[in-house]
Amino acid sequence: MTTPIIVIADDTELFVTLTKDDVTFTIAVDDTVKAALVSTNHTTELMAEVDQFHYTNGADWANSLVGVVFTEAQTSVITETGKALLEIQVTQNGIKTTWFSVVKIIQGHIS
Repeated sequence: MTTPIIVIADDTELFVTLTKDDVTFTIAVDDTVKAALVSTNHTTELMAEVDQFHYTNGADWANSLVGVVFTEAQTSVITETGKALLEIQVTQNGIKTTWFSVVKIIQGHIS
């Protein structure tokens, strides 16, 4: 599997299928989904949490497929490059569950 790449100061759209016990599940449209970027050792927040939405083109919350979208303004605050973790948190009926996926952050050169 190829590691997804996030380019600093670019719009980013990543798709992640979440599972519980290796099975997809339904994320209801009124559930809360947030995503952030953190260091691989979980000690540093590289980019603050961003709300994610069921209506993102390509997302399929009925099958736990989340379309994670970060804007240029949001990725512009990232100051570190290299491996990082995409943290996705889903809150269903007041219960928070968190997943982590490895991503690679790089600096682009075209402005």
